[in-house]
Amino acid sequence: PKQSEKNDNGTKSPQEEDMPEKSAEAEEDVVEADDDDDQVDSEDDEAEAEEESSPARVGLAKNGPIEILEVGCGDVPLGSDIIRGIKEVEESHGHIVAEKILKSVTCIDYSKTVIDAMKSKQKSEGGLVAQSIPLEYACEDARKLPFPDERYHFILEKGTMDAMLSDSDKGSDNCRSIVAEMARVVARGGKVARR
Repeated sequence: PKQSEKNDNGTKSPQEEDMPEKSAEAEEDVVEADDDDDQVDSEDDEAEAEEESSPARVGLAKNGPIEILEVGCGDVPLGSDIIRGIKEVEESHGHIVAEKILKSVTCIDYSKTVIDAMKSKQKSEGGLVAQSIPLEYACEDARKLPFPDERYHFILEKGTMDAMLSDSDKGSDNCRSIVAEMARVVARGGKVARR
């Protein structure tokens, strides 16, 4: 801060006389406060750099944890394998938090028998990994999904449409319905993959 300047005759102007002079201690306080701000900025920069470099903030999970829908899961435990795989990465790379990548996995199939078998298998494995990433099995018709619009960030269709195409009369119409439903429930910027 600028010390008050004297007029040509060596006296202060009336405006300057009303202004208190800053002491050396006040100037030091300002400098110390600036140093504290630099430390906070440095901590913020480190946190941002860590977040930017974390694999948890890339791809579909760059804006937060994603939800996955598996259409036509059958009796293959892909949903639990996905969760297990992310948990393994978390364990081997301590800085990755699985819950920052994945919010939930929902596996559906038209066959109640298959879904009951998968639920039973999940229970026998101790709730997969009784963990914070939910895995749900549901008996649903892929042509009329009960989920809200734009819910899922990633949808995996693994053979349901192939099975539908075996019906020469309604196969094409059924596939169109499945594609339309997947398009409805996939989030903006999300992905649909077909195995």
